[in-house]
Amino acid sequence: MKLLLVLSAIFVKNVLLENCLQSRIPEDGRLDFTGLVRKYGYVAEEYDLITPDGYVIQLHRIVGDHTRPVLLIHGAIIASDSFIIRGETSLGIILARQGYDVWAVNTRGNRYSRRHLTLNPDVNKEFWNFDLHEIAYYDVPLTIDFILSETGVNKLKVIGYSQGTTVTFIMGATRPEYNEKISIFIALAPVHIMENSRPPTSTVIEYSPQINQFLIETDNEEFMGFHSPFKKIWDFICTKNVTGTEICLYGALYQLCGVDIDEIEDEFFPVIVGHFPAGSSTKGINHFGQIGRKKVFGRYDYGPENNKIVYGSSLPPRYDVSKVIMKVALFLGLNDKIATVEDAALLRRELPNVVLYHEVERPLFNHLDFIWGKSTYKTLYPLVLDTLEKYG
Repeated sequence: MKLLLVLSAIFVKNVLLENCLQSRIPEDGRLDFTGLVRKYGYVAEEYDLITPDGYVIQLHRIVGDHTRPVLLIHGAIIASDSFIIRGETSLGIILARQGYDVWAVNTRGNRYSRRHLTLNPDVNKEFWNFDLHEIAYYDVPLTIDFILSETGVNKLKVIGYSQGTTVTFIMGATRPEYNEKISIFIALAPVHIMENSRPPTSTVIEYSPQINQFLIETDNEEFMGFHSPFKKIWDFICTKNVTGTEICLYGALYQLCGVDIDEIEDEFFPVIVGHFPAGSSTKGINHFGQIGRKKVFGRYDYGPENNKIVYGSSLPPRYDVSKVIMKVALFLGLNDKIATVEDAALLRRELPNVVLYHEVERPLFNHLDFIWGKSTYKTLYPLVLDTLEKYG
């Protein structure tokens, strides 16, 4: 009887906490991709695609002119909805308003693509045994082929943000036939070797082996999952009025991504909290850490002995960016601590077909502003639209 009472009390407490959190998150923070699209007056569709290695990834669409498809590829630990949570001034909605057929992939492991034909993400650790390579080699090509088949066109435009740029570069290097299927690749905040990332991001990269070891030893193969205990704690802290904004936005996100206090309003931040983080694999995040520490754009490093088993050599293979022959437009923020202008200069020299290099003029423009900045619809997106038309 006592056990029943205790369990009942815990259940009631969790329900009350969940209701409390939901009441502090605005509607746009609670709606999923499809709900947001419909709220803003457009037709949304969802497709489940099965990768060659059994992952079920969800592809979202804002229906438009099928002869003008644009694929959006999200960043790390976020999802397709990151491109539309600004509503009428968000990139996805602006593209739809211009008549584009907008497609947004959800790569394996995030809130919409946490499924597999045979593996249970809550039980089977093997589900989380993927890094950037699998996303680039399987998820993105599968998505491109599906869109081309559905629309009947030969090429599409691609816009990647942060990790979305990384996996597109990897795809172009390892599956070169896909270079011919992309008319223009717009790389927002391109992440390559991270040789010049700024503190404290550079410090996190330096200590990434220890962070990864701790996460694995504590059975956290999933990184910041959408339904994880971390997400519940994050929601609870970050929605506590001014205190939450100071801790989570000013104390965490701005420190890692660059401070720009004018671009994310206190009233908008809870919308972000409702969608972020959306989850990924710890291995994938550690892959970024390895690239940043070693200053080498290459495959996952298992250590010399295991590398010999996996790759046939003591060192993991490097990605040859010179094979990425698609047209590329690079967009940078001067205050971006992750995708720095210094690293972009190195990337620009390696890519053979950069048709545009642009640094946003606002000095404080940071990593977050590319998709969530209040004025980005004026400072950046007009040039993005012009680039799509000119080179697409």
